[in-house]
Amino acid sequence: MDSFVPTALIMGSYVVFIVVGLQVMKNRAPLQLRNVLVSYNLFLVMLSIYLFHQIFHSAIESKYNIVCQGVEKSSHPRVIRMARLMWWFYISKILELMDTVFLILRKKNSQVTFLHCYHHFTMVCNTWLSVKYAPGGQNFFIALLNSFVHVIMYSYYGLAAIGPHMQKHLWWKRHLTHLQLIQFFAMSSHILSGVINNCGYPIWFGTIQFLYVVSLIILFTNFYMKAYLQDYKKSVIQANNKKYELQLNGKTD
Repeated sequence: MDSFVPTALIMGSYVVFIVVGLQVMKNRAPLQLRNVLVSYNLFLVMLSIYLFHQIFHSAIESKYNIVCQGVEKSSHPRVIRMARLMWWFYISKILELMDTVFLILRKKNSQVTFLHCYHHFTMVCNTWLSVKYAPGGQNFFIALLNSFVHVIMYSYYGLAAIGPHMQKHLWWKRHLTHLQLIQFFAMSSHILSGVINNCGYPIWFGTIQFLYVVSLIILFTNFYMKAYLQDYKKSVIQANNKKYELQLNGKTD
């Protein structure tokens, strides 16, 4: 954490892989990675459960204020424990870059969107800043809530990776976006509370965090509207057109 250089190298490699990987896979057959994907998603589910459980108990042990919690700067074991958990949260964001790698290797290029890449890229940078300048305090809520959401999200991905026959059990895909949006609204409210109440949570950092989460709200809302609302409108229009044609044919007959 002394330098951003290692993280910058990782993120630079991530961008290079996206550009080069898409070109290399362009004329190649997609890789079948079912066993790898199932294992990978199961590992991230277990890691997210661990982080959620440990951060939750560490916050209770430290008697964190849910409204506004300043960053403690002592070397007390419970303070170090939370800082260490936040570091593991940062590491988990690096591991999640493999989401993009697997999509490219499987030629799921339609899913390698700006939102996908922006989200993964910026989460690593954002969590590095969190561990560097505010390892704990008000930031615990972001790690806690995100870990909970990722338990559900990677459970879905893991089940989907098992095979097409699992699709009938994955009707709740749409609700994952609902959950993510609820998460971001809860995060932004909590960050804003820390900035307004001025309890020792760095205002400059809280402002950056708030603006970042707002950007995710905008992008995910846009994705939701395009992915679900527009498809719903199209299905309604098609149903109405079909109904009109049937009525017209009935009148003609």
